[in-house]
Amino acid sequence: MRKKEIEFDIYLKKNNQESMILKVEDKEQTVYRAGYKIKEETLIFFITLNDTAYSSVLCRLGTLKNELKRVEALEMTNFLNFKYIPAKFTLDSENNLDFRIDIIATDDEFNPEMAVQVPLNVLQSIEQDYEKITDVLNN
Repeated sequence: MRKKEIEFDIYLKKNNQESMILKVEDKEQTVYRAGYKIKEETLIFFITLNDTAYSSVLCRLGTLKNELKRVEALEMTNFLNFKYIPAKFTLDSENNLDFRIDIIATDDEFNPEMAVQVPLNVLQSIEQDYEKITDVLNN
């Protein structure tokens, strides 16, 4: 087990969050999966840890249903990138609206609390814009 994962597991245990997160390991990396509820929807996000200095958090906000609204969705993506600085929002070629937060830290610099709290703060902040986001994606 890698040092970041050990620290992250200790953090989860200390904060009684072990049961809320699914952990999947392989030789290259460990992925932690958790959910965050906004309105009646549960958004799934992943925290990926590995041996490099680059770890990440990835969350799917939804999928654009109407290709004719792609320009509006791209404008919304730009708005989200401007408003929520720690996250990078993208609308991919398959019309998925995701955000990613990069956590750049060596094993000695890694802070597991930051790996949890930064994405949670972004998700909590997104709640105020979530209705606009789903309106664009679903209509």
